[in-house]
Amino acid sequence: MKRTIPGGLRWIAVLTALAMPIAASGAGFGIFEMGSKATGMGGAFTATADDPSALFYNPAGIAFLDKADFYGGTTLIRPQAELEGHNPYPGEGSRAKLESPIFTPIGIHYVQPLSSSFVAGLGVFTPFGLATRWQDKYNFSGRFISQRAELKVISIQPTIAWKISDEFGLAVGAEYRMSSVALERDVPKVNPYTQTVVDIAHVKLESSGNNSDWGFAAGMLYKPAPWLRLGVSYRHHIDGDIEGKAKFTQIPTGYPDFDAAVAAALPFDQKEKVATSVAFPSMASVGIATDVASDMTVEVDANWTGWNRFQKLDINFADRSDLNSSTDESYKNSWNYRIGFEQRYPDQGCAFRLGFVYDQTPLPNKTVGPLLPDADRVGYSIGYGHNTATWGVDIAYMYLTIRKSQSKGLNTDHFEGTYDSKAHLLGIHARYRF
Repeated sequence: MKRTIPGGLRWIAVLTALAMPIAASGAGFGIFEMGSKATGMGGAFTATADDPSALFYNPAGIAFLDKADFYGGTTLIRPQAELEGHNPYPGEGSRAKLESPIFTPIGIHYVQPLSSSFVAGLGVFTPFGLATRWQDKYNFSGRFISQRAELKVISIQPTIAWKISDEFGLAVGAEYRMSSVALERDVPKVNPYTQTVVDIAHVKLESSGNNSDWGFAAGMLYKPAPWLRLGVSYRHHIDGDIEGKAKFTQIPTGYPDFDAAVAAALPFDQKEKVATSVAFPSMASVGIATDVASDMTVEVDANWTGWNRFQKLDINFADRSDLNSSTDESYKNSWNYRIGFEQRYPDQGCAFRLGFVYDQTPLPNKTVGPLLPDADRVGYSIGYGHNTATWGVDIAYMYLTIRKSQSKGLNTDHFEGTYDSKAHLLGIHARYRF
């Protein structure tokens, strides 16, 4: 007999939580690849911050840009994951694979000097995102938890930077963040006639348009010597109110009395309004970059994400309070560490880059599951850039390995398994100076 997967409408709460900031190389569901130069250096860019993508990594970097400057592109992200089930459910030998579509978060940045001391900038980027779609979703053993989950986030960040001196710059920007979510899963129930768990409904949730909220970002860049740079950046947490609708579609079981009882219990063939409030975490970065030679730079960064704000999530149905839920998530603060290397060849106008990242997951074992099979990550990157006085192009590739994760008998959905995940990232960004 199959075992019931408890949790009611817990997936709605968990999915909505995915609207919180943290990518491909940001543990959880954050995206850190807003510029291919930075990606080639493993994301270690807080103290370098010398192109317009500094609007994301450290906005103070634009204070030292002296021309109108455009930098934009995308990163192709292809995640892969496999599940090996454990007893008691879904059972030893049970296996599943994640579909592997390619996602393309954008990073578009423009900088305009206003005077010798002040510079304005505008960034449009995708700081967070998620998409998990399991193959053969109608027979997938975790279909009662999640068959499909998607999170889309776009941030628009106008920024002003002040170059106080040739050595010191400050910046502050407002962040307007828009997010949308979608999820599908089946609803289980024990059939009283067969004493087995059956699918009684398919439910689909989608947010209503783009839910938007405001935050801010700030940064500092200090150059105490020609060969040394120190950078600090901060992105404030955002509390977001998200509204959406859930639609339940009944799945007949072939038992008329049982189907009639199910039809009376759930709101089929209509869209139910749902709402929640989401706590987006703060993020802070500190970096040090040094020129070990006139044509060679090494940078080391440490980045902190305040995930402990995400302890629980309440989901409220406007017209069906009996479907309301409150979910304990117990996320913890996390750190990631990045090392970047750049070798420049000024006579040829090109540069080669290498990077390494170690990224801690904020998820406790009890929340690891089909919706987000996350764990600590290790990434390796390589990049190339070619620049002239007016234009340039950066290309980067990152291979991200996600350590095998398992719920270890603690999963709140009683869905036990080991997840083996990885991701390939290919970024390309172009630059034009006016």
